[in-house]
Amino acid sequence: DTSNPSSLGSYSLGSSGRINSVIITPDGNTAVVSDNKRGFFGIRLIDISDPSDPQLISTKTSLGNPQYVALSADGNTAYVAGLNDGIHILDITDPTNISSISTFDTSGQARGIAISADENTAFVADYNEGLKIIDISTPSNPSLISSLSLTHAFKVTISSDGDTIF
Repeated sequence: DTSNPSSLGSYSLGSSGRINSVIITPDGNTAVVSDNKRGFFGIRLIDISDPSDPQLISTKTSLGNPQYVALSADGNTAYVAGLNDGIHILDITDPTNISSISTFDTSGQARGIAISADENTAFVADYNEGLKIIDISTPSNPSLISSLSLTHAFKVTISSDGDTIF
């Protein structure tokens, strides 16, 4: 009820957490949380199948300074914008064992990321380096397609028809 919201539950990151983004897997059971404060720089996978009792499943660090996360349509691949560390492509098929597929240095500060509907292209808001368009058709070997010069590119999203990047 939007006129009378109520909390179903919560999960505390403690004093060490700062959430940059939360995205829910397509099955609705897992929250992928990017967190970057006070010594923890990574993502957390949180089981939200029981909203009244969210539980930590696993974490993955060494992802730079994670800003935003995008997911594949099946929820098995996470794409993390890692600020000065470019993007990280992760296999989260087994949420108890997050594994790195690859990384790609964007040359700027990867702050936002969006994935094309066909999952072949990543669009990265790379702060003062602009928009980076990256071929991710082979996730283990991403490569730069092109870039667009912009300043202060923080976030990126794709129109519903896939024809326009904002």
